[in-house]
Amino acid sequence: MNLDLSTNHLSWAAALNWYYHSVPVVNTNAAANEVVDLVGPLCNSDEVGPHRKMPPLKRGDYVAFLDTGGYTEPCAARYNAQLLPACVLVSGDQAEVITEREQLRDIAGRFRVPPRLLANSFAPST
Repeated sequence: MNLDLSTNHLSWAAALNWYYHSVPVVNTNAAANEVVDLVGPLCNSDEVGPHRKMPPLKRGDYVAFLDTGGYTEPCAARYNAQLLPACVLVSGDQAEVITEREQLRDIAGRFRVPPRLLANSFAPST
């Protein structure tokens, strides 16, 4: 199952082969009758959850990675300009977004192209 989350977000999954419990956000009690590999979009080995029993998932479904701990978010990277996911604090039957999911404008707005380089980009070719 291809996710938009990656090993650059859950770096310990790849580096130390840590296991994070994964569950669908909706229908968490559905029968987990499929064994899937939860992988990210990167071109390298990007397994964030190999051989997981999950209920059938479809495009657009959310998967939660539980017990990631406090250091996962600050260690996450933007490898290949991949946006950082939201961080949700779950306690009992309460769930609260404590960090919003990044938007492209959040990171693209930080970059500047020097005018001297732009000028040559739009010059007529000879």
